[in-house]
Amino acid sequence: MQALPRFYRRSADERWLLLRSAVLLTCARLGLRLFPYRSMEKCLGYLKRAGGPPPAESPFTPDRIAWAVQAAGRHLPGKVTCLPIALVTHTLLGREGYASRVEIGVAKDGAANLHAHAWVECEGKVFLAEEEEQSHFVRLRAQ
Repeated sequence: MQALPRFYRRSADERWLLLRSAVLLTCARLGLRLFPYRSMEKCLGYLKRAGGPPPAESPFTPDRIAWAVQAAGRHLPGKVTCLPIALVTHTLLGREGYASRVEIGVAKDGAANLHAHAWVECEGKVFLAEEEEQSHFVRLRAQ
């Protein structure tokens, strides 16, 4: 219950970013259950900006956007996996004018189990994966 007082102590811009993140994460989670990945990717793509440099008045850095999406994901019911988090982070980065891409990779553990992970790369920085964690995965595709 401490999350609500912390939420209200944030600036109006941060509260708005957290709310947008929560709504988009909810839509992305549901959408990924109902539709193919490409359809969700295209749908969320409509929310991004056409390109160009980030607007000078934008209060959000890529770090802050990634933080907000992960924070919103921690407070939603159920487990929010890396794929909707990566898609929403990528969407919000694009919305603010930052060029980014979603990376998806797979790795096998010692018991030959296959593990998948999604992360976002923006401005030469990796979000949603630690550098050493990301290096274990073989990239399937780049967006």
